[in-house]
Amino acid sequence: MKYKLLTVTVTYKPNIQTLYDFIKSYTIYNDLGDDSRLVIVDNSPTGTWDTAKTKELFDIDIISNPANTGFGAGNNLGFEAHKSDYVLFVNNDTEFTEPVFSKLISKFESTPGLGCVGIHQDGGAPSFFNRSESPLPKKEIRNRLRNGQFDPFNFFLSGAFLMLPSDVFISIGKFDPKIFMYCEESDLLNRLNAAGYTTEYVPELSFLHKVGSRKKMDEYLVGTVLSQSYCYFLKKHGYENHKHLFFQRYMVFYQRIIYFSLRMDFKEVMKLLRIIKQSTRIYNENFTH
Repeated sequence: MKYKLLTVTVTYKPNIQTLYDFIKSYTIYNDLGDDSRLVIVDNSPTGTWDTAKTKELFDIDIISNPANTGFGAGNNLGFEAHKSDYVLFVNNDTEFTEPVFSKLISKFESTPGLGCVGIHQDGGAPSFFNRSESPLPKKEIRNRLRNGQFDPFNFFLSGAFLMLPSDVFISIGKFDPKIFMYCEESDLLNRLNAAGYTTEYVPELSFLHKVGSRKKMDEYLVGTVLSQSYCYFLKKHGYENHKHLFFQRYMVFYQRIIYFSLRMDFKEVMKLLRIIKQSTRIYNENFTH
């Protein structure tokens, strides 16, 4: 069977209540009925949670991927579960708060060359981010982010909600499985731009992203995984000013050191210093050897 829309989400040791809230919201606001299918790709170790019970409660697919090949590779695996006209990649720490599927499909059908759309995120997380390679002054970037002025050359959509025509997703090579996590949406959207497709942000439609506070960073994920992904991204897309871009991106660490120093949270300060040391080591391994 070919669906109009395939919705794919990747889990790793999920909070079951959060996951169930996501699935329930999908069921409530699915305005395509049986022409839409939800696929969960579980990257968790085997036996982490009761997937059999979840499939009994909800009419969904769950694909076990305990090898945990990464976020992008997991999304590719879910996409391959069924044929579809469109695919939506969405985080499962989210909830749908209104019907959006039919409206977005209509937008694709009325906009030739449209390759990807994102919508507004409620809950505190940005709906799109500035590209570190953007030539815009920082003040202009902040103004555009605050006012929702998206363009695909200076900003990229949040990977928490990306909807594409399936044939377009296939034509640009899907997610790059060499990127384990982070930078996958930047890479995907760069390839869309290079192939001549447009990317749009639709602020009139929204969903809830329950991200909470992001002031504190995970040492391994940021210091190692993000650093490796960003170095790979810079090399893959041929950014000659990679040193400037890398360290410009990581200036946020120094800003957070000041933030936590003022609050006398020296444990967090030390963690950030280790993140800086690790990320610098990974950059040097990639670009100076």
